[in-house]
Order: sequence, then structure tokens, then C-alpha cells
Amino acid sequence: MKKKHCLITGGTSGLGLEFTKIFIKKDFFVHIISRNEEKLKFEIKQYSKKMKSKIFFYKTDLSEVESVIKTIKKLKKIKSIDFLINNAGVINLEKETNVNNIEKTFMTNYLSHFFITYALRKNISKGKNGKIINISSVAHKLAFLNIRDLNMETFYNGWIAYFNSKLMILLFTYKLNSIFRDVQSFAIHPGWINTNFGNNNDNIIRKFLGQVRSIFAKDPEVVAKKIFKFITSNDFNKKDFYFSIDKARKSSNSSQDKRLQNELWKKSIKFFNKYVS
Repeated sequence: MKKKHCLITGGTSGLGLEFTKIFIKKDFFVHIISRNEEKLKFEIKQYSKKMKSKIFFYKTDLSEVESVIKTIKKLKKIKSIDFLINNAGVINLEKETNVNNIEKTFMTNYLSHFFITYALRKNISKGKNGKIINISSVAHKLAFLNIRDLNMETFYNGWIAYFNSKLMILLFTYKLNSIFRDVQSFAIHPGWINTNFGNNNDNIIRKFLGQVRSIFAKDPEVVAKKIFKFITSNDFNKKDFYFSIDKARKSSNSSQDKRLQNELWKKSIKFFNKYVS
């Protein structure tokens, strides 16, 4: 029987953790790309030895190029990948840059996922009906993307940086589907989920987000189950690439702009060639 493999970025908390639990129970080998292994150990401590043996952890700081490159080298040993779930995301209200002077929201939410996906494209295509799941957001419609300044050197706003990253994920998804015909790629808006997203910011922001989440946010376990059911089925139109959980939706006009898709792809390849290849 063929071994099934799933890669999940940010698989130790929130929606990513729920994906981890589901794929493990469905007998997948699950490869988790994240920073906090202790959190994962706590969450799976009740699992059987057999289940734990199917979990592989790659300690990775997705905001740092060198950390992502080291992980990619390890991941290339996986012969075939059935699902790649690009889930990790942050919002930094104050601008932060990594050692390569790349703005961290851009690096974490988009560029790291481009690096991983592009580097593993052949491994994913070897998986039968391989799928790439990019977690995006309806917030992409609020983006103000300057394709000539992806690193936001001339102007920075933490919310705009986040919105831009979610638009880039969608542009990336559309481009993937036009290039790699043997792999299906989806961008999924999971809705507002009750997780620790945004807790890296100051106390006022944390308190505000926490209060709003407690009232309006969805249960990540429920959302993850719906998304899993959807992505493991074939019950969708092959021409649809953007979904709100499991329902096809129309993304913004900017996300469907082929010129913008091509420009972002070219710039992303330049980053890849500079740092990864």
C-alpha cells in the first residue's frame, strides 16, 4: 500500500494543528514545519507509539531564509508528496526584517511558501493527484500591493503587509494552476478562526483580537474537518481555485490579473535563484 505524505507549515497550533490531527488519524505520514516542537509534543502525548512514528517535525523559522533552506534540503528526501498545506501566517504591526533584510510578514506568509512549493514541485507531482493548499483570506481584497516594492521599503503598514501577503498567495495559486497541470492548487479562506493569531503583537492588540475572537471566531477543528473533506474529494469544478472553506468564491480582480501574476512569479523566482537554488 502506498505511503501517503502531507506537509503542513504552522502545524503545531490553530488550524494547522487540527490539520495535523486529522491527517494522522487518516493514516498519513505528516511532516510539520514549525518552530515549537514542545507544543506539538504536548498536543500528541496521548497518541499511540504507532501514530507518533508517523509525525516528523522540522524546526523552522519561516521568517528566516537560512532556516527555510535547511528544511527544504531535508524535505527533498520525501519521494512523493500528496498534500502540501501552506498554512503558517503572521501579522507584524511594527516592521521587522530578517538577517537578509526581507520584511518578515512578506517572508513568512508568502516567500517561504513559494520557496518550499517551488523547491518541492517535482516531489508533489509524483504524488497521485497531488494537491497544494494555500491558506489565504478574504482580506486579500483590501490589499494595496506595489509590485515594485514587495519588501515595503517606501511605506509600511502592518495590516497592509498582511493583506498584501494574502493577495500574493492568491496570485501564486492562479499561476501554479496555469503552469503545473498535473498538480491541483487551491487558495482557501478559512474564515475568522479562534486561534492565537496576532498574539505576537503588543498587549492592546492581543486583548482586542482575543475579545473579538471569543465572540465571532469559528472553531478551528470544525473548519479543518470541512476543508479536509473538501480537498480529499473530487466534488468541485476544476476551474475553481478560490474557496471559502469548501464553497467556490470569486476572488478580487487584482488576484486574477495575469500581468500581476506573471510579475510576482518572476520576482519570486529571482528571490529563489538568489537564495535557494
